[in-house]
Amino acid sequence: MKDIEAEKNRATDTCKKAEALAHEIIEMCIGKGITLKEFQMLKSVLPDAINDKMNEMLYSTKLS
Repeated sequence: MKDIEAEKNRATDTCKKAEALAHEIIEMCIGKGITLKEFQMLKSVLPDAINDKMNEMLYSTKLS
């Protein structure tokens, strides 16, 4: 039972960190004067960009 609770707590912490990072990215974009159209485009392309970066990181980790 303790393992399940610990895993839930880790998942919650990870989710909170991801949400905080998302808010930081939004604030950074606002600070750079991003337009609504650019924001919409960012929303569309960001998942692919994240996947590409994750694959790159996994690939380089495997090579190490």
